[in-house]
Amino acid sequence: MTNYLKRISHSLHQIQRTFFPDLIHEGGPIPETLIKLTYILDTIHSQKIYLPEKSWIGRPCKSRRGILNAFIAKSFLNMSTTKHLVERLQSDQHLRLICGFETRKSVPSESVFSRVFAEFTETDVASAHS
Repeated sequence: MTNYLKRISHSLHQIQRTFFPDLIHEGGPIPETLIKLTYILDTIHSQKIYLPEKSWIGRPCKSRRGILNAFIAKSFLNMSTTKHLVERLQSDQHLRLICGFETRKSVPSESVFSRVFAEFTETDVASAHS
């Protein structure tokens, strides 16, 4: 097994040992599709993708990592619209926590998703969403 595959295997084992018990405690059994999604997100983020963080004066910007995770989840779970994604993040505690949003209030609105997607298309991040 190559060194890279060993690192991925070790990383996935760490996710299973630490992350899943917390999620099960928070919201009950985790659907198999969401477990697969966590593996995909971990693999993608192991590539150290640069995420643009704009610091505007005023309100702090939403987590770009969480939004990227949500876009990947949208694609993986075959959601057709961003509205459907936002509704699912609001109602599905497991998906919300996997994407990195702790509460329903922390889930960005459709307009925030649209603006951040526009930022992603200006960088190489958009290729991770395809």
